[in-house]
Amino acid sequence: MAARCGPGATRWRRRHPPRRRRTWSRAWRPRWAWSRPRAARSACDGEDAQAYRAWLRGQYHLARPSPERARRAVAEFQQALERDPDCAGAYAGLAYAYRALAAVDRALALDPDLAEAHVARGWIQLWYDWDWDAAEASFRRALELDPGLAEAHFGLGNLYMHTGRMDQARAPLRQALALDPLSPLFNAIGGWVIAGPDQPSHHLDRALELDPDYFLGWVMRAGVRQRAGDAAGALADLEQARRLCGDCSHALTILGRLHAAQGRTEDARALLARMQARRQAGYWPASSLAALHVALDERDAALDLLEQAWAERDTRMAFLLLDRPVRWAGLEQAPRFQALQARLRLPVAGTEPATGRTASADTSAPDRDGR
Repeated sequence: MAARCGPGATRWRRRHPPRRRRTWSRAWRPRWAWSRPRAARSACDGEDAQAYRAWLRGQYHLARPSPERARRAVAEFQQALERDPDCAGAYAGLAYAYRALAAVDRALALDPDLAEAHVARGWIQLWYDWDWDAAEASFRRALELDPGLAEAHFGLGNLYMHTGRMDQARAPLRQALALDPLSPLFNAIGGWVIAGPDQPSHHLDRALELDPDYFLGWVMRAGVRQRAGDAAGALADLEQARRLCGDCSHALTILGRLHAAQGRTEDARALLARMQARRQAGYWPASSLAALHVALDERDAALDLLEQAWAERDTRMAFLLLDRPVRWAGLEQAPRFQALQARLRLPVAGTEPATGRTASADTSAPDRDGR
């Protein structure tokens, strides 16, 4: 149809207004509408159904962390890479599962704007490098690239938690939970922060409803029950956690502390001896042994092991500030403990949180997660 002009054009336009073009703001625009075009599509983008499904299965297992789930996630990501060696998403998943910086670098080389890879790098910087500034920058970069990525909000909230900024942590953790309300991990950790560690939270119950095999949910509920005076319930939850995670260090540590709190010193020492034997036979986190020594009121031994944990880059050292009120109770004023906090650039008791870059430790130490 020819364009109308002349005296009758105005009346015609009023009767037949032009169609309005649909526009989206970046905040809620579908991701495909604004993502950076790629020169070639990866098999993990859906062109190869088997690779895409393997990547999805890997993501599913990563969202429900446990030693067994991590192994299954790795297998799925490797299957995706067998079909497409350039699948950046699978490399990002491997980086998260292995905490491997090389996999992050490979993912970002393939796609510098892959938000998931920046999230994986942030976790490595948080848990292994103890570089709070770099971790925050990585999580924020991920959010710039994908504001709707729940994992990026969750990572930023955890960064705030680890550095003593609990008030700031609540907003990103709530956002992560709003974006992915079916995540057992987000329900457990987010609920713990939002409701407080001493308050029974429906988020924690929800996490176990979503995934009854989520061992961390059982461990956390055991802590809630112990603080509420329900020792029998706490013990039952810990036994379930042990079964699910294969006597992982986290569950055994909490169990040993529970024995000590109940006055069952012989049981606590028997568990400590078992953990020492496992450490001699292979890797076992020094921080787990330190926690039992604290529970048994053996502070010098605990401090010796904490210093070993720092040298070994034990991931639990990133939790030093979070663990201080309970796990490390009684050590706060010890000069050696305060020296560890200074090395990690964490605030000592009664001071404001620090956000500076951490001092680097021996990078040749084992790169393990202590499970």
